[in-house]
Amino acid sequence: MLKIVNRGVPDALRRFGYNAKEIEGIIAHIEKFDTIEDVEENGKNIPSGLKPEHLAVFDCAFKPYRGKRSIHYLAHLKMMAAAQPFISGAISKTVNMPGECTIEEIRDTYVQAWKMGLKCVAIYRDGSKRSQPLNTKKTNDGCGKASCGDVSALEASFKELETEVVRLRAKPASRCAIALPTRARCHAQFDIAGHEGYMTSDCLGTTSRANCSSRWPRKVRPSAV
Repeated sequence: MLKIVNRGVPDALRRFGYNAKEIEGIIAHIEKFDTIEDVEENGKNIPSGLKPEHLAVFDCAFKPYRGKRSIHYLAHLKMMAAAQPFISGAISKTVNMPGECTIEEIRDTYVQAWKMGLKCVAIYRDGSKRSQPLNTKKTNDGCGKASCGDVSALEASFKELETEVVRLRAKPASRCAIALPTRARCHAQFDIAGHEGYMTSDCLGTTSRANCSSRWPRKVRPSAV
């Protein structure tokens, strides 16, 4: 597991007026518990040393494994809405939502993005994939017997999948029942007083359409108006 450490935390704490000893204690708390919030361990509250009024500054996109706070999904939209009027295209920014978010909240995210004038919005719900690049807790990459579950159940699932693959391969491919429309096309070349031209005629059913183009010699090419 690659652990990403935010090196901007000490600078932010210095700007808030924390001294060197206080900063050292807060950083040690983060490295041990992977959160800047106070944590409970063995029924005891372990303070991080950060003042409650400064907590919102250090909120992250995902809730820490041992924390309770994260950036609200509307904050992601408001950040993009502030920049959207100055950008001709869309903004590549994911709206991170907690794993316990509801269908109504996800729907509201799209509605609010539309009301704010955003050209696109991408939503990711924490834990919606079996594996994800960013995680807020340590996982057992070794995948030992105790963590991988029953091996026999996995083998049964593999056999079921293999049987399904064999069945699908044996099934004849279905042919498209809808015939795609075809059309006839005619090309004609003509010459008028040394001016070369081409005409293309497309016929589809009972309708027809003609496109004309011409090629003018360089010396007699008419000027653009």
